[in-house]
Amino acid sequence: MPLVRVLVLALLAVFLAGCAQTPPSTPPGIFTLLPTSGLVAFTGAGVATAVPSGIGSPTWAINDVKHSGAEPTMGVDAKGTLYVVSANDVFRSKDNGTTWQMVSPPANFPKTLDPLLWVDQDTGRVFLDHLYLACSYLAFSDDQGASWLYNPAACGIPADDHQTLTTGKPVGVPLMPPVYPNVVYYGWNGIAYSGVARSLDGGMTFAGGVIAIDQAHCGGLNGHMKTDKDGIVYLPAAGCDEPVVAVSRDSGLTWEQHTIATGGAGRSTPGDDPSIALDTAGNAYLIWPGKDAKMYGSVSTDKGKTWGTAFHISPPGITSSLEPVSIAGDAGRVAFGYYATTADTSTWKTPNSDDAPKDARWHLYVTYSLDAIGGPSATFVTQQLTPDDNPISIGRVHNGGSDGTPDRNLLDFFDMVRDGQGRVYVAYTDGCYHKCASDPATRLSQTTVATLTSGPGLLSAAPMLGAPARS
Repeated sequence: MPLVRVLVLALLAVFLAGCAQTPPSTPPGIFTLLPTSGLVAFTGAGVATAVPSGIGSPTWAINDVKHSGAEPTMGVDAKGTLYVVSANDVFRSKDNGTTWQMVSPPANFPKTLDPLLWVDQDTGRVFLDHLYLACSYLAFSDDQGASWLYNPAACGIPADDHQTLTTGKPVGVPLMPPVYPNVVYYGWNGIAYSGVARSLDGGMTFAGGVIAIDQAHCGGLNGHMKTDKDGIVYLPAAGCDEPVVAVSRDSGLTWEQHTIATGGAGRSTPGDDPSIALDTAGNAYLIWPGKDAKMYGSVSTDKGKTWGTAFHISPPGITSSLEPVSIAGDAGRVAFGYYATTADTSTWKTPNSDDAPKDARWHLYVTYSLDAIGGPSATFVTQQLTPDDNPISIGRVHNGGSDGTPDRNLLDFFDMVRDGQGRVYVAYTDGCYHKCASDPATRLSQTTVATLTSGPGLLSAAPMLGAPARS
């Protein structure tokens, strides 16, 4: 084997190790609760303000999928059926996340501990992608997981890591038989770039792998790719000192690279994946952790061509945060999620989670806005979803690669989606699972789903949602 190939494979083994982890054993039980933590309202400039009447008093049901696996990704189809991937398996819920049924592909489908799930709401097709060194395995189902088709080579330029998958309206490209109405995009993190390939036949074949974000932007650690209503594709990445958003207006053939001017906010080191949300009016919202480990955002109102002044998304009182997620509905209506702590970070080496002491308590937070287009002048309202006596983790939260330590159990990301009513769901990793009170060193990876049971919807047709219907 040539020396160059040996070195490349060795480097790939190092960064792939950051994602592929053996999940801890699954603890028994299921729990449901309604968090009662108060709401904190502030402007994007970080100034305290009143809670808008349109927010109400949001309540959530938190349900255990009863399976262990970090980095959950999820989707919801037009019928309101939820799907989540946990470790190697796919689970389906027809009652808004209360109960879950395993609907994984057959046993002969390869499983690699690096899964990613995407649901195309236009068609209901459920995509499941498992990463391997040189490419990835892709399965997809058109009957809610009852049966699956399988593509063993779903990638562009090998080798790859940290994959992302999405679908979108075709822009200037002919679709191929068997005709599928949307383009399927596959993105990945190369050693020093972010690449994207596309499928014009619904995921059966992939071609056109191109570099979307080049090595001049300090590597290709990318977040999850999304498309807007017009088929414009967005890929966020950590960038160097400031985050980057790549935008394609021709179905992934060519890409623009936009560095976000953060006004001194910078980005966190180690840097988490930024997250992008796209509303129905075509506005784009980026969220990322700044160098002070607090969450910041930027808005584009011209489809990614220019980006506005950075503003606060985490409220005063949050001292360190990580792993942002986001989802939008109609214009300005956005929900952001992240893990965070209110611990005093003044004695930490840095404010990042990697340097947290053993008593730091981490929770899941959601920040809402009904007018996020305003950026610094918009109003944001934050709620702590996980109860005080059951944080998601205590102590250091390691998310910068892999060094074999048990505090790597939350891995790199979680997920947030909305259904056709505008109801928000969050799939996250519970590292405590009610056990940290007796053993603060607990390091689990329980896949958990939070369902908004009442509160603000992201679609203006239903601005305030009540309890979801149960089937």
